Amino acid sequence: MNSRPIVPSYYLFWIRIILFFKILGFLALFESGGLNKLVKIGLGTCMTLAIVLLSNTLIKKGLSLRIQLRNSLAFWGYLAYLVLAGISIFWAFDKNFALIQLFRDIDLFIFSFLLIRLLKSFELAFPDRDFSLSNTLYWPVSLNAAYFLLGYFFAPDVFLRLTHDGDVARLGGLIMNPNELGMLCSLGAGCILLKFSSFKRSLLPLFLLFICLSVMYLTGSRSSLIGFSLLSGIFLLRSKGKWSKILLFFSILIVLPFAVQKIVLNEEKGGAEEVLSMTGRIPFWHALLTEAHPKEPLLGYGFMNIYYTKYFQGRNTYPATMTHNTFIQVLLNLGYAGAFIVLVQMAVSIRAVIRERNDFKRLEFWLLFIPIFINSLTEFGIWGETNYGILFYQLLFLSFVVQNSTDFQSREIRITNNFPKNGKLKITKRPI
Repeated sequence: MNSRPIVPSYYLFWIRIILFFKILGFLALFESGGLNKLVKIGLGTCMTLAIVLLSNTLIKKGLSLRIQLRNSLAFWGYLAYLVLAGISIFWAFDKNFALIQLFRDIDLFIFSFLLIRLLKSFELAFPDRDFSLSNTLYWPVSLNAAYFLLGYFFAPDVFLRLTHDGDVARLGGLIMNPNELGMLCSLGAGCILLKFSSFKRSLLPLFLLFICLSVMYLTGSRSSLIGFSLLSGIFLLRSKGKWSKILLFFSILIVLPFAVQKIVLNEEKGGAEEVLSMTGRIPFWHALLTEAHPKEPLLGYGFMNIYYTKYFQGRNTYPATMTHNTFIQVLLNLGYAGAFIVLVQMAVSIRAVIRERNDFKRLEFWLLFIPIFINSLTEFGIWGETNYGILFYQLLFLSFVVQNSTDFQSREIRITNNFPKNGKLKITKRPI
């Protein structure tokens, strides 16, 4: 056994670095589509291997990673979804695309499971330290947001996407869908709000919150603005910190009307009429449900395929390869069977959250889940083509599934809860 001490902050730093690159792996960093695909798969797989290596290192140092499942229906439900997705590849039109999507989803699931297992083990070994999901995520998300903010100033031609006949410029460019980027920043803002009380006399949370909200604003994402408005309202109602409540309330009071006018009601973006039609999505959804779905209702068109051809185009709609709604997406690619599995999986996951006794964990789930769910109604979402919304949803529900096992073998080495001031961790053997 390695006798060198385990320093929690050191390993939390490396976990955050791994998460930063895992999130970075969803970006289209190159002009070549083939190269982007290769980098995304390669970087994502490497970060999963990095979590495996980190876990093995900690096991050798004496950290127990024994776990057991609670609320296991959520876990098995997600596995059932992946199994059905794998079987559906046999009848998918674009089998290569379906295989790549399935491989990446499985990679994300393995990564999320290993990461949550690691965080739960740290929570048990160091109960006085914060290894919550929000504390782990806020730095990686903020750094990714900062990357786009720098790009806005130094490379606007690359980082901005022109829409509405060139009248509107949205941050994200071809590197990342602006709505997905807005969702990421909304989630990051939720993580930072949860950390407000622990930043005593520090401007760091305000600075990071400014970065996330600035990027979210520059994406022009309506769904992200709605998501952040909801989560900030919940935070205000649940927060016990008087001054953070006052500061956040007046900030929202000043900024929100301006943001609504600029993002939601902007005439250059079509104004209220475009909002009511969900940017043309409602006619497209109607065509999918009335023209495409009835042809393959039970098992769908195959994983991440929505028709017999690569594009679906309704009689009076635009062509598209995705549904812009994660629940319609799963209904089209896996039919009623897939939709049933997905709804049951989400129901048992939310039931686990409701039954959770820890108030902070419940609040954390809702503040991070809301922007992901809102985004899922109009974009890729948690059951759509691979995006970091899937990663965050997996991390969230697995945090209510994975728990430490206290069933240690008599000869097994285990870390005690003592963390001396000299930074060295006392390691003992459990008595026989």
